[in-house]
Amino acid sequence: MDSLLFRTLSEEELHSAARHYFDDELCGWELLRGGLFNTTYRLDMERGSVILRLGPVHREVLLPYERGLMASEPVIQNCMLERGIPTSKTVLLDLDRTFLDRDVAAVEPIRGASMTSLELEPAQERSICRKAGALTRAIHSISAYDLQGALQRPFGRTSLVLADKGSASWKAAMLDELLQWAEMAEAVSLFPEELFSGCIRCFEELSPGFEDITEPRLVHGDIWYGNLLVHNGELRAIIDDDRSFFGDPDFDLMLPWMPAEAFMEGYGVPLDMSDRAVLRRKLYRFLLLLEDSYILKVEYRDREGYLRSLEEVRTHLMELSNDI
Repeated sequence: MDSLLFRTLSEEELHSAARHYFDDELCGWELLRGGLFNTTYRLDMERGSVILRLGPVHREVLLPYERGLMASEPVIQNCMLERGIPTSKTVLLDLDRTFLDRDVAAVEPIRGASMTSLELEPAQERSICRKAGALTRAIHSISAYDLQGALQRPFGRTSLVLADKGSASWKAAMLDELLQWAEMAEAVSLFPEELFSGCIRCFEELSPGFEDITEPRLVHGDIWYGNLLVHNGELRAIIDDDRSFFGDPDFDLMLPWMPAEAFMEGYGVPLDMSDRAVLRRKLYRFLLLLEDSYILKVEYRDREGYLRSLEEVRTHLMELSNDI
């Protein structure tokens, strides 16, 4: 993939960043692999180490909710850490874009490695997934009202809620995100017109089930092996909280990247299998597919991934049409 958002720094820029942000001299550095949105380095300096995260370049192509992710992350981190949920801790945040023309954050290093880079025994893997499930339930115990009190628009992406641009209901938040995607997708001719119109119509007609969600619960939104840090076979942290939102916890429970049995065992509450709940989860998966299609084609310039996603969209649209 050739991410339009990812851009490395030169050796000179890295040394300058260490002096500017930390008043320290750089001893060594490592470009951390795995992300295509932010560009991430480990900086080892004379007085310590940090993980330096550089926000995307070419911000004009970002989906609207992606444009304020770094600003919201420290708030969510603090809320999680106060409740004993291990995650990253931001030690620097620069959104001025004066020294580098991109958002910049730094977090404390956490001892461990991403699960995607490890070879684990099946029993270890199941144990880690159970712990991830238990921590996810703890995340879901956090309400938007725990952050800022009597919010009038507490639903939606955390970056929007904190900027007082959230929605008054979960249904409104979901439809707003859909329409924001549609505006960006239409501008780049993401889908043929018939498919595009069918996606919008199907999502809108099946949306009444969103009205069942009345409590804006914190949802991580990006729980997968890449965001689980493990050391000595133990889960040390769930990281990358920037895509979080306040709404339906079921969104985290339908993500396709976790072994469902072990994860749900740790979560400790069975999935709601009522017709409306099952349909909501289908729509969350559908919205992810729509957004992934845009991200793969425009942001990451991954044509093969985009074409695969396009076929998945067609398949899911046919399945959802049967529910109308």
